Amino acid sequence: MSYLSIKTREKDLRKYVGTLEDAEKRSFLRTTSDLVVLDAKTLEEKHASCSRTRRFCRLIDPFVSFLRRHARAVDVIVQCDVSPSAIAWGCLRFLVEVFGSLNAYFRSLISMMEKLVNKLRFCQRYEEIYSDWKPFREALAEVYFDIITFLCKARRVFKSNGLKTFGKVLWTTFEGDFEEILDALSVHIEVLNEETKFAHRRLAHMDRRKDVMEWLAPVDTADDLMRRSKRRASETGEWMLQNDAYRDWRDFNDKEPALWIHGRPGSGKSMLCAKIVEDLQARASKGEGPAYFFFNKNEKTKTTLLSVVSSILSQLLGQMRMVPQSVLCAFESAANRGRTRMAMSDDPVKLLNEVVEHSPKTYVILDGLDECEEADSVLKEFLNLANFSGVRILCLSHDTTTIRKFLGKRPTIKLRTSLVRKDIDLYLRSEIEELASELGEKDLTELIFHRLAAGADGIFLWAYLMIQTLKDAPNREELELMTRRLPEGLGQIYDSILDDLRKQSEPTQVLASQLFLWVCCSTRPLSWPELRCALSFNEATNAFDQRRQPFKNAVLRVCSPLLEYDAEQDLFRPAHISVCEYLENKDRLSVPQGSSSGRSPHVIIAQTCLHYLALPAVADSIIVEPKRNPLSNYATLNWCHHLFQAPACDSLISSLQDFTSSASRRHIWTARWLLLQMAAWPLQRILKQQRAVQDWVKKNAPGGGLSPSFDVLEDIFGALLFLDNTSRSEETFGDVSSGLRIGHFERMMAVRDLARAYALAGRLKDAENWLESALREQQNKHGKNAPQTIWLLNSLGLILDQQSRFQLAVDTQSKALGIQKEKLPPNHMDTAWTISELGRIYRHLLKLGDAEWMHLQALRVLGSIFPEDDPQIVWNKNTLARTYRFQHRFEECLAIHEYAFATQQRSLGPEHAHTLWTLSDISRCQRDMGRLNDALESFLRVLDGRRMTLGAQHPDTLWSMNDVGLLLAMMGRNKEECGRRAFSKIGRTKMIATYSVSFPVLILNPRPSMIECHRLIFHTIPCL
Repeated sequence: MSYLSIKTREKDLRKYVGTLEDAEKRSFLRTTSDLVVLDAKTLEEKHASCSRTRRFCRLIDPFVSFLRRHARAVDVIVQCDVSPSAIAWGCLRFLVEVFGSLNAYFRSLISMMEKLVNKLRFCQRYEEIYSDWKPFREALAEVYFDIITFLCKARRVFKSNGLKTFGKVLWTTFEGDFEEILDALSVHIEVLNEETKFAHRRLAHMDRRKDVMEWLAPVDTADDLMRRSKRRASETGEWMLQNDAYRDWRDFNDKEPALWIHGRPGSGKSMLCAKIVEDLQARASKGEGPAYFFFNKNEKTKTTLLSVVSSILSQLLGQMRMVPQSVLCAFESAANRGRTRMAMSDDPVKLLNEVVEHSPKTYVILDGLDECEEADSVLKEFLNLANFSGVRILCLSHDTTTIRKFLGKRPTIKLRTSLVRKDIDLYLRSEIEELASELGEKDLTELIFHRLAAGADGIFLWAYLMIQTLKDAPNREELELMTRRLPEGLGQIYDSILDDLRKQSEPTQVLASQLFLWVCCSTRPLSWPELRCALSFNEATNAFDQRRQPFKNAVLRVCSPLLEYDAEQDLFRPAHISVCEYLENKDRLSVPQGSSSGRSPHVIIAQTCLHYLALPAVADSIIVEPKRNPLSNYATLNWCHHLFQAPACDSLISSLQDFTSSASRRHIWTARWLLLQMAAWPLQRILKQQRAVQDWVKKNAPGGGLSPSFDVLEDIFGALLFLDNTSRSEETFGDVSSGLRIGHFERMMAVRDLARAYALAGRLKDAENWLESALREQQNKHGKNAPQTIWLLNSLGLILDQQSRFQLAVDTQSKALGIQKEKLPPNHMDTAWTISELGRIYRHLLKLGDAEWMHLQALRVLGSIFPEDDPQIVWNKNTLARTYRFQHRFEECLAIHEYAFATQQRSLGPEHAHTLWTLSDISRCQRDMGRLNDALESFLRVLDGRRMTLGAQHPDTLWSMNDVGLLLAMMGRNKEECGRRAFSKIGRTKMIATYSVSFPVLILNPRPSMIECHRLIFHTIPCL
């Protein structure tokens, strides 16, 4: 227990000590509340044993209790005959009451002491938890003071003689004697209880806020800002703060909410951005600080709409006292589906709009827009955001066609040489003076400043690189020589740096080549352990050799000034994006004539990653310790990216064939990829990636394909099974709990897409056999009705449905539902998927009443868990709407589909496959309502979207062409429909054998009845 002189007790100490005499102060100043309690209890025990009055009271207490119990009866008897006995009884009655009061006084005092001791223990525990909350500390100090005051008064009672105590009891009760203290204590305890409740809620809110921030997974923009601020010389950028266009934008004097600053590469845009952010931060009142983002095309996490929106959102939330309810609902929805990172399906743009709408003033600064992969989408969304009255948007970039299309007519500041020259001069003077001080050359500024200032020509980066180069000059003569033949522009200065590297020893040149290759071509900054591991790969032996791991000092010497090292985060990154563009052009990444010469950097990185993933420590388990295997995460997520960027070569094809020849290795890689991603619809992304690997091999190695066991579809099923088994174990995945697993809804949506893929490939029987085998294995291992069998039963039901074996599909899904009801809590969200799937199969059986009831049941379960626009609810509403269409309830059907389409456009994007399916549903509903022109327009939008997203020969695209052809025939536009249907027929010929009904039947009947259409749909794509 800490002394009362600590901060939380200073108040009660000062108040109480002021009431003590000098002798008492000296003995009390170093005491603690525990000692006060102990002292009071000791005195009470001593008083009870030594006080004759207390001993006498204890002896006669039974007699007093007896008399008090029967006193009323004696009172009646005495009143019948007034005699001297009445006087004697009255005196005795008086003594009984006095001694009874004395006993009651001490019992109450001791009882209150025990209560306060227990209360004090709880207070001390609360203090450990909530001591950082000032209102709680103040309330606790008041309670401490009241308790100590009470105990000290009790101490005086126990120290007083018996006659004085006896006299006090004659005049007052315990309640009257301690009334003031007890009243104050009661009030202060009530206040403390309320503050404790609030502190608990505050702590819970802080934990929730922390969880939300981790879910947003924002880019560390504060680190980006700090790095740019460090490189900026003091007093540079002041001219921008005086610029009229900037001040009008900042001070809301201009009605136009957006401002565009553009300039050449290296002209100091990022440094100006840092200055602007600092200016806005200095001026901002609480809750109105700027939100900013630095795009970087060398880091995949800094190039997308999702990354910038989530980062801006997290910065704005960090300035708010409470996290808005809409954000909390989105977080809970994602958490319920097992996603720990925000995804586009969480509709981050909508959340950002809701947060900004309730903010009085919001500044958003976006730097490097030209490095954004989705610049048009980013500009569109943020310029829409600027429609709110309190929003200001500032963009800094190169002048590109895409950006000019959005910002060309808005207020603009062009970074001309005349504007930035003063900043460059300030920077050069500052750096040259520092260099002169280090070298002991006082006249260095006058000697080289004017030459460098003239050579910079408005390029801040040129000045920076020249200063870094001059620092390596061995003597004054060489330094003067270097400034007399200055390179012109960034290209020549890069040439000069590489020429100097070519003069180094061959091992140094090889190290430089590999270093530039990895740092400039990686998808994100690499940490030192990752880079050291990558550089240890021996291409001659295809092995990692620890003896080849470079020394850090050697790497730091070689990398400057083209690469920069962040010591705080232990990361390596290019000094500027133009460094990467220069090195990647004309094969400059191969500095020496060594093993890497003439080979694409992506070939080398892809090979290195594939061989690393084949190492036993990485290939045998999903659970990989990053510290022991530093390159595992990067290789898992990025080898496909480098493969797709690489040209074909025998060594890469051989490495790929070796890696993909092992089914277990592929399954573990796929499962680890899914765990590391944990984003929206990751299974669709990995499926697309694996198919792209096969396409790459077909294109680049037609003579030597991959292993026959590399079955993309079965690999996904295998990875899902592997992941399900692993996620139920007690192990951990690095520093992430294995409880992070793919949600049931997300898993089954992927299985649904897999089922369609199997159907289009004519391999439904293969899928059925694999699932039945996996189901038997899980049943033998865990039991017939184990939870591990549920998703396999759901998947098997989907495959049976695809084969039009509807009744068997119903039986299979019903079995899964039975296990869910037995093993899961009531109304569990996973049961909703199975219920909805049963409804869809009932629709295929034309049991439309049963289908509607099932879909409504699923929506009832989901509605109690998720918000209305949650993807699961939207999906189930779509399936309900399809039932309504079959029931000819077209108005209800159309309203639901249109709502679902609007929601999916926001969350998934307009070109997503599921969004296009919903638009296709809208088209069919419009067609059945007789709104043929509207239906044609919608069908054409679906066709264009699928052609763009999936390709002209994709089965879904061809199906859309057939839809358009049929509709044109219904409208009597036969010449147009013949062309569309003929083209569709050619494309679909390869697929006719897959289904039990051939497409020519549909094509020969241009106006089929509704029943014929329904039968055709049931027999061709029952997954709808």
